[in-house]
Amino acid sequence: MVFSEADRISPVRAIAAMKDAGVSVTVPQDATMPDNDVALSEAFARNPVVAGIAISNETAATLSPLKAGFAFGGADPATYPPAFRGGLTNLPVLERQAEGLDFFSFPLSGDGVVRSLPLLAAAQGHFYPSLSIEALRVAQGAGSFVVRSTGASQETDTGHVAMVDWRLMTAGVRRDASCRCRPWTLGAV
Repeated sequence: MVFSEADRISPVRAIAAMKDAGVSVTVPQDATMPDNDVALSEAFARNPVVAGIAISNETAATLSPLKAGFAFGGADPATYPPAFRGGLTNLPVLERQAEGLDFFSFPLSGDGVVRSLPLLAAAQGHFYPSLSIEALRVAQGAGSFVVRSTGASQETDTGHVAMVDWRLMTAGVRRDASCRCRPWTLGAV
């Protein structure tokens, strides 16, 4: 879920909306008016939360800065992950408190069925991790990902650029050349 808009039922906003609609609302002067977005951000700060963004080609809206670092070995990584123009992000008050930031968008296959999910996507000159691997990174307390491509040490350079391996701390899994991991091919993580 992306929390891209302020919570309209937050007491402060709900009362303002009612007043704008001509409703007479009286609030005691000493009443504390909670803001649900601030309360949610405080919950984010107390827990290892991974916030999601929806990346898309339907908008070129600026995406949030990454929380994780990437190190690459082998062929140029800019050529194989799915690329997107922009997307939908969370409120800044929420993303500041989240330990991780991932994407959960997925491209459909030619027949309109989701058959695989990308582990890595590119947008606006940055790489974004999928929800699954960003959750693993945050859970392990790792700071970055290591992504190996064809042509990396001990990897065959076939002339077709592809991601062959990703790692963070002690976890790793092989995937296919299009930067996707199919559930039935997962190795021990």
